[in-house]
Amino acid sequence: MENLLNMVEANSSLIILILLVLCLIFFVLLILALVKSTRAEKIFKSFVGDARADNVELLLTENSIKIQDIFTEMNLIKQEIKKLEGKLAFAIQYVGIVKYNAFDNVGNNLSFSLALLDQFKNGVIITSIYGRDFTTIYGKPIQYGKSDYQLSDEEIEAVDRALKGEFKEKKLN
Repeated sequence: MENLLNMVEANSSLIILILLVLCLIFFVLLILALVKSTRAEKIFKSFVGDARADNVELLLTENSIKIQDIFTEMNLIKQEIKKLEGKLAFAIQYVGIVKYNAFDNVGNNLSFSLALLDQFKNGVIITSIYGRDFTTIYGKPIQYGKSDYQLSDEEIEAVDRALKGEFKEKKLN
């Protein structure tokens, strides 16, 4: 035991230095723990607001119910979107128009053929023939980009433009 006391006495300054370094390390660790604790407290307060500790469970339960309601509503919205996408497939999605002069003595490209097709390339082609003394408008059904009726060159071009997405007015002579 006396040897131990002599060793401590001989190295007391070294022991004190080691203890000071350990105290400094623990102090730095304490500061880091306080910073993390403060950060966690800020996050907690942003989540629960000014709620007291006894209200936190109620607050979490209410938030859980609200989240479930949001998910339920989101699923309903997804179902409605699917229904609308199904209906949209039958809406006009392809449009093509060709304006032209049906007769040599009539100018200004007042005749036209207009193709209106859905996602499945079904629809109608509407043709208006303008003459000096008359105007005739008629339609022909289109199924899968084709018609059972004979199509004029302008009607074929209108369907082709619709299928290519070319909705530009192009004048033919």
